[in-house]
Amino acid sequence: MQIPATSAGNSRNPVLIAYNKNMVYFVIPVILTVYFEIFGQAVLYRLKKNPVLFSFPAGFIVWLAFAYLSTGILTAANCLFRTILIIYGLFFLATLLFIGRHLKNIPWEFNWKAWLILMVAVVYLASFSWRTTLGDLDGFDSLTYINMVCNNAGIRQLNTTSFYYGIESVDLSLQYRFQSYYYLASVLLYITERICLLLHVTFYRMPAFVWTCQILFFLMTCSLLLMGVEKSAKYRIQTAVLALSAWLLFYQKMYFTSVLGFYGNTLRTTLVGFACLWLYEYFIDRQKESRWLFFLSLLAACAASSSAAFITFLFLYALFFILMDMDNHLFRHYGLVLFMPAVNLFAVITNNINRGILTAAAFSLPLILLDKPLGRLFSTHRSRRIMLGLTVIAMYGLSVMTTGRLMDLSVFFGSTNQYYDMTLNYFLFAGQPAIKILYCVLVLAMLAGAAVFRHDNEFIMLDLILILAFFNPLCCPFLNRLVSVYYRAYDIIINPFTFVLLADMCFSRIGNRRITYGIAGVLACGFLMLENPLTPNYFHSSFIPPENYSAINKMTEDEYDIIVQLDNTLRYKQQLMPKIITNNKLTQSMLNRGSYYFGRKNEIGPWSAAEKELYLIFYPNRYWVDDKLPPADYANACSYLKEAQIDYVVVNRNDLFYDPVFKGGTWLGGNYFVSNCGTYPFYENSTFSLYQY
Repeated sequence: MQIPATSAGNSRNPVLIAYNKNMVYFVIPVILTVYFEIFGQAVLYRLKKNPVLFSFPAGFIVWLAFAYLSTGILTAANCLFRTILIIYGLFFLATLLFIGRHLKNIPWEFNWKAWLILMVAVVYLASFSWRTTLGDLDGFDSLTYINMVCNNAGIRQLNTTSFYYGIESVDLSLQYRFQSYYYLASVLLYITERICLLLHVTFYRMPAFVWTCQILFFLMTCSLLLMGVEKSAKYRIQTAVLALSAWLLFYQKMYFTSVLGFYGNTLRTTLVGFACLWLYEYFIDRQKESRWLFFLSLLAACAASSSAAFITFLFLYALFFILMDMDNHLFRHYGLVLFMPAVNLFAVITNNINRGILTAAAFSLPLILLDKPLGRLFSTHRSRRIMLGLTVIAMYGLSVMTTGRLMDLSVFFGSTNQYYDMTLNYFLFAGQPAIKILYCVLVLAMLAGAAVFRHDNEFIMLDLILILAFFNPLCCPFLNRLVSVYYRAYDIIINPFTFVLLADMCFSRIGNRRITYGIAGVLACGFLMLENPLTPNYFHSSFIPPENYSAINKMTEDEYDIIVQLDNTLRYKQQLMPKIITNNKLTQSMLNRGSYYFGRKNEIGPWSAAEKELYLIFYPNRYWVDDKLPPADYANACSYLKEAQIDYVVVNRNDLFYDPVFKGGTWLGGNYFVSNCGTYPFYENSTFSLYQY
């Protein structure tokens, strides 16, 4: 019996196609935002906080912090999926009861103008995501995170499926397994999938995850900018104009924000920004509720990215010199807050969860038990200055031991992290686009101005301590050796909120409103002139969508069409673990079943001899010449398919393969050696042929 075929067709407009189906992917973030807003208002009311522009960030932050504290160790230990499903489910019910308890007392206040600005900004940013692909799935970590979320949704035991090959394997590094953000997303996908199944709505996990988390990231970042302007800016209009133009026209159009916003590493910067926002409030009102929101934001950042555990230690170290005069039980609070990040950090360093827990306990318990003696020891400014001086000397000495030089500027100034990591190099100007130079010069100028004229401000003091002890050419080489991505801790100094704060400090120093209007207007015009506000910023050619591209599914219509057909076939035949050969690396996250043979650069998986031969046949080396790879044996392709017990092969008929043996060396079509195996494709579209064996 033939499976009903569904073809994407080339005659239809791909943009219209994408808008007319699977709109459920945009309904999910709307529902989540409404829920987080209601829950956030209840949380802020319970904490006796004044009404804010947006409450959904608080609700989202509490959820992430809870997930990290309650399941971080469990997911690192590869617990059962049902375990985190039950824990998150019980917490969701608890939030509903919590909302119901405070429903009548909450002063429901909505600033419709602010919400309108937020929605316009989010739609504007989402339009760039719509017109951009996911980029090179091999060059970035998209495949890891997407398969991690999609494969763990509903699996019996977490992290037991290879995220590259689909086979049973436990190959996920510990640094990823502490990131509760992704496991929370897996639970959300699992529940949403069940609801869509009952409602007979088409649902695929990959686009649901990408679009839901991308839009949530836009909502969080834009709300942080607006809340920062509302809470901290005296020159609101000037600061808003400068901040929105700089972030919306430049930073939010970078590949890691406009396209890869579903990464926890991207969300980390925004969550650290919210920590700075609540810390700013604490500096003003001295309310313990603001302090705990600050701590929760840091834990939420740890849930999104393991790098945040390292960032949290640096942040709280620098903050120690300021909070000692404000918090009588600082060491106790630090011991409680730092326990889980310490488990995370030490478990990754030792590659052992038990050692991580024991080391974290040895670190946190003395802080909690010796709170008063330690408080007395560091109660004077002199003792703290000695501690800071010893830290600087130690960092410099260790850096000299690391590099063997008295001064090594290459680590600080020569980093190329912006090319392969989700950060900016603020000291790299040669060969950079003009808009990036404008942004970096603006940031450095604002920092310098604030350091000179506002060094008595708590935030600027915090930045100066970090720069003195860690972020300088003399001390950072050791940090770089200890944590190769130490520069991610720059999030503390530059994030959406601190950008707003620095801009307003500079405007306040100038004092003349006409001059500040002029400066803000000139800089905003500069960003507008240097960057087309209507087109995406394609970091690499791989981000440019091809023809017949389905924006909502993040692949071409023909790729999506062949996956739907393969999905229908597997469901009809009730096949759970078929062996599939395909060039579309997103297939695994779409089908969530089967084992795959992906051409991920030159990596050859844990396969049999026949399977390795098939790798050489179907995935010719497209990255670089590697003499270690033997030539493909096209003549025996059929026997290898039979020996490896391959069930399905997806062939791109536009691919050409060079066979040095056939007719003395010939370029062959993509399906030449497959069609000679005594079978015909049981489904085809304009690009692909689907074979079954």
